Amino acid sequence: MSHTLDFINEMQLALEQELQTLNKDLSSVSSPDVGDHVAGDYAPIYKHSDEVGDENSTLADDLDAHAVNVDVTATLEARKAHVEQAIAALEAGTYGVCAKCEQDISEERLMANPAALLCMSCAQ
Repeated sequence: MSHTLDFINEMQLALEQELQTLNKDLSSVSSPDVGDHVAGDYAPIYKHSDEVGDENSTLADDLDAHAVNVDVTATLEARKAHVEQAIAALEAGTYGVCAKCEQDISEERLMANPAALLCMSCAQ
């Protein structure tokens, strides 16, 4: 079973929309990296409480907020990489084909996760 053009177009639209959302979300918790921090293309934003007008915040609150930004940035970057790989597969004409066993990925799986590169059997 190969996927119909309409289905492929629907998944492409979903992936492009998700990529836009990921970029927007990343910009709210990070900024483009200049290459001097941990792996990834974005550096988590660190704001002191005095920068955001919260005089009741403590250093511990600031550090906790920064730790959350680090985790969120890593999660968003990982998802963005998966979405970009799926978009590259679309452009290469291999979207919807398992990268491991080369069988079709079910439409149900792709509807649930348009960035899936493995079928359910290979993903387990």
